Amino acid sequence: MSSSSSWILVLLAALAAAPGYAQTKRMQDVAKLLGLDASKDSAAAKEAEAAMARLVKRGMDSHPALKIREAELQASRARVDAAQGHYQPTLSVNASARQEQRQDLNNEEKSQADGHSMSLVLRENLWRGGQDAGQVDLARQDATLAEIRKFHESEGLTFRVTEAALDYNFRYFRQLIDAASLADAEELRALAERKFQAGQVGKIDIHLAGMRESAARSSAARASIERQQAYHKLLNVLGPQESPEGLKQDIEALTQAALPLPEALPELKPVPGPTLMEKSSIAQQKRAEITLDQNYRRRFMPQIDLVGTLGRDQNRSWLLDDADQKALSKANGTSLQLEFSWNLWDRSQDHLIRAAAAEKNAAHREVEVARHEVNMETERLRNLIAELHQSLGYSRAAYQQAGQLYDAQRRLYETGVIGLQPLMDAEREKREAIGNWQQSMHELQLSLLHWQALERGYLASGSIREG
Repeated sequence: MSSSSSWILVLLAALAAAPGYAQTKRMQDVAKLLGLDASKDSAAAKEAEAAMARLVKRGMDSHPALKIREAELQASRARVDAAQGHYQPTLSVNASARQEQRQDLNNEEKSQADGHSMSLVLRENLWRGGQDAGQVDLARQDATLAEIRKFHESEGLTFRVTEAALDYNFRYFRQLIDAASLADAEELRALAERKFQAGQVGKIDIHLAGMRESAARSSAARASIERQQAYHKLLNVLGPQESPEGLKQDIEALTQAALPLPEALPELKPVPGPTLMEKSSIAQQKRAEITLDQNYRRRFMPQIDLVGTLGRDQNRSWLLDDADQKALSKANGTSLQLEFSWNLWDRSQDHLIRAAAAEKNAAHREVEVARHEVNMETERLRNLIAELHQSLGYSRAAYQQAGQLYDAQRRLYETGVIGLQPLMDAEREKREAIGNWQQSMHELQLSLLHWQALERGYLASGSIREG
C-alpha cells in the first residue's frame, strides 16, 4: 500500500471517530449562545428580545427629539387657529394726548393748547381674493408636515435603538468568538511546545503557533474595542435616562444570548401605501402649489375692508397773558368707510411668484425621487433577505464540517501524521465558519429590521425635508 493511501486511511479513521459538532467545549458554548447549537426559542434568547423591546420603550418615553417634534406639532396646530382668525373682525382702541405752545412773531402773543382723543376701531375684511382661505390651507399643510415629521422621528428612533441593540448583541458575541479562538490558539501553541520538547516537531511549529496566537490576540483586542463602541452608541441613541440601574439590567440581558430571528420570515410583498418620505414630499408639493396660488392672489387681486370708527375728541386753547379766556371744544363722532386697495405694480411679488413656481417644480421631483427610492429599497431588501436566509444553511453546514475537520486534524497532528500548518488552517476555518454564520445572521436581522420599518412607512436610508 502506498504512503498516500495510508495517510488517507488514517484521516478517514480520525473523521469517523469525531462525533458531530466535535469541537472544543468553549466554542460549543459560544455556538449555543448564538443559537447555532440550540433552539432559537431558548429562555435566554427570549429575555434578550424582551430587553430590546424595553430599550425601545425607554427611548420612546424619554428622548428629547420626540418632545421637540411634539412641541413643533402643537405650534403648527396653533398656527392653524391663528390663520382661521383672519375671518374674524379686529377691534382696537386708539388714544392720543397732545400739548403745544405757539408764539406769534408779529405781535409776540403766546398761546398754549392741549387735548386728547380716543377712538374705537372695528375692521372687517370683506374680500381679499381668497388669501385668507389660502393662509388656512398653508397652516394646515404645515401641521400635516409637522405630524409627518413627528411620526418619522418616532419610527426613526425605534429603528435606531433596535439597530444599536442588535449591533451591541452582535459585537458582544463576536468578542466571545474571538476569545474562544484565542484560547484555541493558545492551546495549539502549548501543544506545539510539548511536541517540540519531546523532539517530535521542529522549531518552525513554535513560530507558526506563536504567529497564530498573536493574530488571534489582535482580533480579540479589536473585537473588544468594537463592543465598547457599540455600547456607547446604544447609550447615545437612547438619550438621557432617569433610571440607569434598570437600563444597565436591560443591556446586560442582551449579553445572555444572541437575539433570535422572528418566528416566521415576512412574505416580502410590495409595501402597501406611501412611506413617510413619500407623504412628506406630497405634502411639500401641495404646500408649494398653495404658496404659488397665494402669491398670484396677492399680486393681482384687490382687497376690500369695512372700517367703523367711534371717536371722542377734546381740545383747549388759550393765550398765556389771558388764561381766563380759554376756548374749549368737544366732539363725538362715528364713521363707516369702505376701503379698496389694489396693487398695480409690485416687482418683489413678481419675483416671489417665480420662486414659488420653481419650488413647486422641485417638490414634484421630490415625489418622484421618493417613490423611486422606495421601489429600489424594496427590491434590494427582498433579494437580500432571501439570499441571506439561504446562506444561513450553508454557514451552518460549514460550521459543522469545520468542527469535524478540526478535531480530526488535531488527532492527526498529535499522532505525528501531519504538521502544524494543516491544523492551524482547520482552526482558522472553524473560527471563520462560526463567524460567517453569525455575520449572516446579523445581516439578516438588520435586513428584516429595514423591511419591518419600511412596512410601517419608514425608509432608513431616506430623509424628509425640514422646511
